[in-house]
Amino acid sequence: MSTLRSTFPTDEELDEALGFPIPATMRTMLRIAFEEAKDDLGEFLNSYFDIANFYFAGELAALFVEGPRESYDVRYTSTPPELCPFGCPGRDGAHYGFIVHAPELGLTDYLVGELAPADEAGVLIVGRNMDDALRNLVSFTAESSSKLAETPVAERLLRELNISPDDDRDPLWMKDEKVTPAIPDGYAFHETPDGVGVLAKKESFSGTLQVPKNNVPADVYLQAAEKALRANHPGDALIVLKHAAWRYRHEGSAHQRLYEPMTRTYDALGRPLFSRVLARNAARFA
Repeated sequence: MSTLRSTFPTDEELDEALGFPIPATMRTMLRIAFEEAKDDLGEFLNSYFDIANFYFAGELAALFVEGPRESYDVRYTSTPPELCPFGCPGRDGAHYGFIVHAPELGLTDYLVGELAPADEAGVLIVGRNMDDALRNLVSFTAESSSKLAETPVAERLLRELNISPDDDRDPLWMKDEKVTPAIPDGYAFHETPDGVGVLAKKESFSGTLQVPKNNVPADVYLQAAEKALRANHPGDALIVLKHAAWRYRHEGSAHQRLYEPMTRTYDALGRPLFSRVLARNAARFA
């Protein structure tokens, strides 16, 4: 039987759990949930369900568990490696996560997205950062239920983060608004059908890439990706492979063939975090 760990994780443990620095807002959210859970794992995991419509999940939730942790992985074959889940709204496999485009940048806050695996839209933006996302979720949840749940966690959110429902907030995922990451000097960004896109150094793109059409066999995508890798353009290769991964996200055998070239592509971009995600996915979805 799993239980809630007895001590709150150190900052180093929190960052190591996901493989990148987690936002300060999330650290505070976790601390509030941990302190108010009173040693009850279920209370901890569901601390924000009535407030912000999600329960904790993924590697972040597993860090707080004493006992079996396998069930906390909520990724689907359609989940881009760059979307790092932290919670679920409890419907149709949907999950919220940090969108970490380029771990090498060493950022401490990120776009927050939602993926509903059955939808064609790909990852939709929930907030421009964790604070923005939490305010959107709290406002949307309060509007849906006519009021904010009156809980100790909600009271502390207001007191410690000044977060309360705002009737003027329009959730980004309900608008036709594209939100792209900040693009550092020397980097370029290209959209992909999974909704996440590719952010990488300019020299990793050729500028002349022609992505195979959507109805071609998997081999065509693989050949195009290999050609890009041989030309030292891993950004191009990732664009191609992301198109293929989205095209074949519901076709197990074709999708499995993408793990190896995607791993080499992320390694070429200096992003071993995503190679590790792919290794776990390959074993889990085999």
